[in-house]
Amino acid sequence: MRIPSVILATCVASAISVGAGALVAPAAFAASTAAPAAAVQPAAAQLVVTSPAEYLPGGDVLITGTAEAGSDITFSSTGDFLLGETTADDRGDWQWTFDASDIGGDYTLRISDGRTSVDHTLRDVSPPTAGLVVTSGDTYDPGPDTVVAGTAEPGRRIVIESAYGWRLGETEADDQGDWRWEFDTSGYSGDIALRIRDGWNTVEHTLRDVSVPVPVSQITVTSADTYRPGDEHVLVTGHAEPGRTLEISTVGDFLLDRVVADDEGAWSWVFDASDIGGDYTLRIADGFSSVDHTLRDVS
Repeated sequence: MRIPSVILATCVASAISVGAGALVAPAAFAASTAAPAAAVQPAAAQLVVTSPAEYLPGGDVLITGTAEAGSDITFSSTGDFLLGETTADDRGDWQWTFDASDIGGDYTLRISDGRTSVDHTLRDVSPPTAGLVVTSGDTYDPGPDTVVAGTAEPGRRIVIESAYGWRLGETEADDQGDWRWEFDTSGYSGDIALRIRDGWNTVEHTLRDVSVPVPVSQITVTSADTYRPGDEHVLVTGHAEPGRTLEISTVGDFLLDRVVADDEGAWSWVFDASDIGGDYTLRIADGFSSVDHTLRDVS
């Protein structure tokens, strides 16, 4: 029996062909037995802030958003000072409560999930408030009863700091907006620069020393100028005017501590160097003069 040419051509095309001594599968069969393509991994969820970009100073502000489920979310200032942290739940939702009692004006948070970060600016939408005013005098005679007083929005908390940002005390404006704070200046001499804040306004107020002038002290450092990183007890010692208060800060004017020279003018301070390395400069000041003292890393 003769096989029709159409059927014969179809059979030949679909048969296993022999080439160079090896069996070769038809294209259709080869395609059906190819290894499956690798699975495509889903992209990680993006870090998103969903809460409003507005707030009222003086209380808690709820910050919410979404991210990869289980990821750790950190919150810091734009200067990378850590403020808090939270964790995204199984659905990727997260929330964190920001204490805005001490700030005012627009404030930017840096929010990070370890892979990406988002700068989220909170806009202050508080209504206009009464201005912060200092009504007390700008002079003082060192002692326990120096009064700093003024006016502000009734009920506002008033925070008093040194020019270096060291908190000295706080008070609250009464129902009429009057506030008063007693400052113990017994250990002070020379002019004192104060920074007074109410969560919205900031006022710089300098108290001038009108006591009997005392000699300007010559600050000296008598301790070694070397240290080893990791040492928690680096002793820094020196001399100054007896009874003088010394402020020890970084050269960037970040206040580290205060010490008082004893009756002989000697002073000492223990520096925790466990978290630093390399040469490190301290600035020591008493309101009249200052000296920079560099500790050299000898590790």
